[in-house]
Parts: sequence; C-alpha cells; structure tokens
Amino acid sequence: MKLRCDRKELQEIVGVVGGVTASRGTRPILQNILFKTHGPELELLATDLEVSLRCRYQPLLIEEQGTLALPAATLLKILREAQGETIDFTTDGNVALLRSGRGQFRVSGENPADFPEVAVGEAQEYVALPAPLFRDLAERTEFAASRELGRYAIDGILVELEGKTIRMVSTDGRRLALAEATLEQAIATPVKEIVPLKGVTHFLRAIGPGAEVVGLHLSKRRALMRCGNTVLTATSRDAEFPDYRGVVPAADAGVTVHLDRDEFFNCVRQVNVMAGDDAPAITLTFSEGSLVFAGKHEGRGDARSEMPVNYIGAEVKISFNPAFLLDFGRLKLPEKLPFSFRDATAACVFRPSDGFAYVVMPMSL
Repeated sequence: MKLRCDRKELQEIVGVVGGVTASRGTRPILQNILFKTHGPELELLATDLEVSLRCRYQPLLIEEQGTLALPAATLLKILREAQGETIDFTTDGNVALLRSGRGQFRVSGENPADFPEVAVGEAQEYVALPAPLFRDLAERTEFAASRELGRYAIDGILVELEGKTIRMVSTDGRRLALAEATLEQAIATPVKEIVPLKGVTHFLRAIGPGAEVVGLHLSKRRALMRCGNTVLTATSRDAEFPDYRGVVPAADAGVTVHLDRDEFFNCVRQVNVMAGDDAPAITLTFSEGSLVFAGKHEGRGDARSEMPVNYIGAEVKISFNPAFLLDFGRLKLPEKLPFSFRDATAACVFRPSDGFAYVVMPMSL
C-alpha cells in the first residue's frame, strides 16, 4: 500500500472510526483500524464485534493498492502530533512507514487477514431523516440510558418506527427519556429495536455539522445508520425493553409548574455542593409562590437556595439525585420548563416541548 492523505482530514476520520475499537484486554486485532483501498477510495473499518463503523473517502493519492491493520490509538497520536499538511503511508508487510513534514514514524500493525469478517453493508431500504432531527432525538435520550454492565435491556436506546412516528426511549430504571417526531412518509411495517448506546453515541460523532440527511434501517437484531460515506452497524439487543408507556405520567396528572430554566439549574448546582458523596440527594420544597432547594452533607455542612414559582397549594417536598437534574440541564431546553408532580413519591416529569418527556423518580430519604 502506498498513498497520501490530508493529515487533518484523516485525523478526523480516524478519531471517529477508532472510537469503535475494542478496549484493551480483548483480541489485539480489535484495537486496530483496517485500511483497505478500493481503486481511488480508501476504506477505514473498526469493530468491537457488536458495533462496526465503516468510512470511505478519497485520499489525495493512491499509488499502490493494499490492506493494513494499524492500532487506532497510536495512529491517532501520530496524526495529532505530526506537523505536515499531508501524511504519506508506505507499507512493508504488516509495518507502515508514515511521513509528515519532518516527522517519520514506523508502526507495527496486525495481520489484516486476522481482522474479523464484518457485515457493514448497505441496507436495501433506509428511512431518510433530517440529520438535525436524528441528532435531537438521540441527544434527548442517550443521557438517560443505563451505563451499568450487563443490563442488556436498558443499556441502549429503544428505537421505534410506527406509521409516521419515530420514537426513541431510554431508561436506567430510575429515570426515563422519551423523544418522538413525525416522519414525512409512513412506515409500511412497524419495527422496534434496542440499539446499543455505543452505536448511537459514535454515529452522532460521525454526523458532521454540515450533514443534512441520515438513513436508518432496523431489522431483527440489526440496526444500520448511514450518513454520506459512513455506515454504522450495530447488533441490537435480544431483550425486552421495559413498558415505558405505563411509566410516563398523563399530561393532566398532578400539578404543573413552569420553571425558569436558568434560575432552576443555578439553584440545583448551588445546593449540589452539599449533596453528599455516597448517595447524593437534594430536596425541592414547593410552597405557595416559592421553591426552596436544600442539600446536606453529614459532618460537613448544608446549602440552601430559593426561587419564585407559580405554585399554589399545600407544601410538597421532593428529593432527587441531583445528577439526574444536571444531566437534563445540559440539553438544549426552552427558557420555561413545564414540571409536573403529584407528591413526594410519584414519578415527576419535565415536558420541555411537544414529543419530549423526561421522567424522574424521587428518592426516599
């Protein structure tokens, strides 16, 4: 293999594709990116056997065709530190010589024949979605998915296509995020799959700021996501997602208070300082015209903050894990947040906009 690439362009692609590689301790070949030329194109492929990402693009020059597997982490460091505008690859067996500016790097790769056969193919039919819409739905749900190992039913995002509706749902058992939107054309056959969180997260990274359309294809145990020359394949979960429909409170359940976004999260951050370490908690006390925030750290101190609210009724105290509120606060949210609650033990829900609900269970203190 002998080729020349724009260094910064290749750095961006390697950064995206390399994020899919398996962690240390697994098969060494899975920590590599497979480089393979196809005429004027260069294909980069990485996989951890559950999520696979393929990107094709045209380098500045391909003099000799070939295939090579290079360690993703090492290659990314080289691309970041090299000073030249371009980088030249020349291979000798499983060893690559990289030249950029005055820098020269010799990198030992793995035998490309050991790279697993990965089915990163084109689906016959994709549902076309505006890229900003897909990004919004995914970002509104990925933060609430479980990060605990082994929780195969909820360590991903449930994606449903039904009629003209696309819906994404995530939960970790203590909170739940649901986002849905309307498609231009109806789906002939309803389908739903649990897509691994890693797959969604890395596909979001692959969608550049200028992307206009993404393609989505769901089939039994397989999800494909495409954007331009990048295709991600994920093995969907063979598990039953919890019945989320019974978790989201009805729109008219309980009391709804419209919170000032900035003031609310400022208060949460203030009392979070004294929320504790082992089981952090803050308490929100609603009384007529006022919302008081309180945090207490045994042996260290406490914190209190207050903001005006449009609440009329009996005093209600609700305790939350502050991280669940702060994670939500990192999203793009409107200036006024409708927040509905019934009492200190029932599920509470934020409804920032049509088709978006974030449910949080109170803590028992």
